[in-house]
Amino acid sequence: MSYYRPRYGFGGMLTPMVKSLLIINILVFLMEYITGGTEIIYFFGLVPRFIVQRFYIWQFFTYMFLHGGLWHLFLNMFILWMFGSEIERYWGSRTFLKYYFITGVGAGLLGWLTAFNSVTPTIGASGAVYGILVAYGMMFPNRPVYLYFLLPIKAKHFVIFLVVMELMASRGDWSTWPETFFEVNDQNGGLKTSGRRSRTGTWSGRSMRSCRRYPERVGKA
Repeated sequence: MSYYRPRYGFGGMLTPMVKSLLIINILVFLMEYITGGTEIIYFFGLVPRFIVQRFYIWQFFTYMFLHGGLWHLFLNMFILWMFGSEIERYWGSRTFLKYYFITGVGAGLLGWLTAFNSVTPTIGASGAVYGILVAYGMMFPNRPVYLYFLLPIKAKHFVIFLVVMELMASRGDWSTWPETFFEVNDQNGGLKTSGRRSRTGTWSGRSMRSCRRYPERVGKA
């Protein structure tokens, strides 16, 4: 059932599916942190060789709910709220959730096909988030967004900017970005956010204990 009402700006009140996805991702991240994460990552993260040899098919779905650090989680969930809520209002909850899983599972399948013998886990919701960004850019391409409260840009260009950020977050390369990452304000003046990386290169707050325990590098999606 669709309950879309035309509006301007981003995010707003949480829609049902976006709210559920946010809660699940946060709870799973806390479970990773509390348990140390290694067993969870290799059982529920996307490990291509395990899918082939052990038939861990569920990993195509579950890897989307795991994250490798606080900033990794924050950026994915921020974009999910910022753009996903608007799309869910427009499409309805059922169609939105279907699209979210199609894009997330599709990204996992592509990753598996390109490295099907790898034992390096891939985790993160970025595949689904990319799908949301693309959908929003196509649906509302000319909606104005104010970057740093000063620079008006169209939503389609802002989406490209966020895709680049997501790619950099996935690779863990923040060396070229300032300590205060970004501030965004929509035309209603209703949004401001910032992210911070510590001087040691770890995620803000305490770094996940599990990140130091993995025998191999974990790929963040």
